[in-house]
Amino acid sequence: MKFKSLSAFIVLMFLTMSVSADPDDVLKEKSKSAFDEMDSKLTLYFKDALTGKGIYGGTFTIEGKTATTDQKGKVSLPFDGFSEMEKVYTGMFRKNGYITSKVTVRVMAGGIFNSHYSISPILQGKLRIIIDWGKAPADLDAHFVKKDLYHISYRNLKSFEDHALLDKDERNGFGPETITVLKLDETGVYTYFVHDYSNKDKSNSDALGKSRAHVKVYNENELIYEYFMKGGKGTMWKVFTIDQGVFQEENVIN
Repeated sequence: MKFKSLSAFIVLMFLTMSVSADPDDVLKEKSKSAFDEMDSKLTLYFKDALTGKGIYGGTFTIEGKTATTDQKGKVSLPFDGFSEMEKVYTGMFRKNGYITSKVTVRVMAGGIFNSHYSISPILQGKLRIIIDWGKAPADLDAHFVKKDLYHISYRNLKSFEDHALLDKDERNGFGPETITVLKLDETGVYTYFVHDYSNKDKSNSDALGKSRAHVKVYNENELIYEYFMKGGKGTMWKVFTIDQGVFQEENVIN
């Protein structure tokens, strides 16, 4: 290849070296999202809660604007909300084969609190619990415990009691980590909590508190509960309990 000037050759070499030095596509996308915010564009990623893969061809609507997801599950559309220091917007995600989902977009200090959202496929069961978070910590583990009977986690993937199953274990940040429960004992007592496995030996770590973790709970028809990490120090986040069919928010980190 010939170059018309030495400067053109140097620029091309610099770009090539930059691309080679940064193989992390997720990091690139995150940087792109930051620039999108500067240009007043809202960029979000929608993923299948069972596979973690981007959902192609879904539609997302917010503030009267609609966009369609690309092959990575990404949408990018004009958005005027970045001038707000703290505000919550509600969008809607739709795609055949998935539960139509309300999407809570939280703007804090002029930026997006969550940019990754995992959506539940149509559910033939009682509950699907999904956690998404930021790039760090790399490994957050979801735990679902039925008192005196079973404990679903990466160590014990399924239980025939209630037909509970850990569908996906994510170890590289962002999520999703997903648990499905096909039956629910109306007399049982359940606890859902999240453990910061990446910092399991650092009891005073604030990484979990800064993770931007976001838990969604679906039933067979719709998204019924959302829980957002409020910050703090510790490696264990007790998110909610279910006692005789009644959900109780805990939202305690220690």
